[in-house]
Amino acid sequence: MSVTTALEYLTGWALESLFHTRWWDYSCRRFQLHGYICLRCSLFWGALSVALTFLLHRGIESLVLRLPEAAQDLAAYLFLGLLLADVVMSVLSIVTLNGVLSRMNKLRASMAELSERIESALDDLKKREAEHSLKLQKIQWETLLSKKNVLHSQFLTEFPRIRSTRFDEYLNELKNARKQRKEKKHDEK
Repeated sequence: MSVTTALEYLTGWALESLFHTRWWDYSCRRFQLHGYICLRCSLFWGALSVALTFLLHRGIESLVLRLPEAAQDLAAYLFLGLLLADVVMSVLSIVTLNGVLSRMNKLRASMAELSERIESALDDLKKREAEHSLKLQKIQWETLLSKKNVLHSQFLTEFPRIRSTRFDEYLNELKNARKQRKEKKHDEK
């Protein structure tokens, strides 16, 4: 239980520190620490670890030990490769998601600035130019919201309570746009 709890705390802290995104939050639960861990989940992880060690591990161990050493090595390398591929895809997904959120942040700031320019434009030409730029950026904004990214969808499905410490508003807009696409697709059926 201690090892899994420490791993969960360190993983939550590292994800938030490196990518400015909180993938889970136990802040609303009793007996929690910084929202990364809570007693209830720690007890669950401990019970699951014991069950896996004494039930599942023994059976798998006896099967693995029956294999020739070369097959054991091959299986170990195969599983290591799968683990590394998962880590690379996860990091890539997080980085691209943060890139989208950062772009949304820049677009929102630019759109606000252009809106102010439209309101205070002195002549018609400047006003039309600003309106045109605003329309283009709104199209970019809508494109970001409507774009379906398989990697983002996977994270948003697996971590429905994901929060971003820097771009939470935009992350929520992505979630809402994804939800609306699903509802529209469901309604069409």
